[in-house]
Amino acid sequence: MRLMVEVPLDVPAANVEPLRLETTVTAVYRTGAGGKWSDDFVGVIAYIPPHSRRCISPLLYSAWIGKDYMRCLARVKDNKRSLRPFMASNDARMELEA
Repeated sequence: MRLMVEVPLDVPAANVEPLRLETTVTAVYRTGAGGKWSDDFVGVIAYIPPHSRRCISPLLYSAWIGKDYMRCLARVKDNKRSLRPFMASNDARMELEA
């Protein structure tokens, strides 16, 4: 599945806008706090193309999964059609084919 995702570029305190790019995701999962799932964002495991990797802060290395994939967020409103089945389900996580 391809989604528009937000790749964090720096630590949140630096107030830097995330990089937005359309890319392949291999998993979608619910995010939230206090036992409540967010209706605005989902977490994704996203492929980060080589040309976009140089923008990512070394402080975010813990978000990487292997050398090509990173934990990111995707806005539901930017991906309504693609995320509709997942958002309608009660699943906490959905694995996808790359």
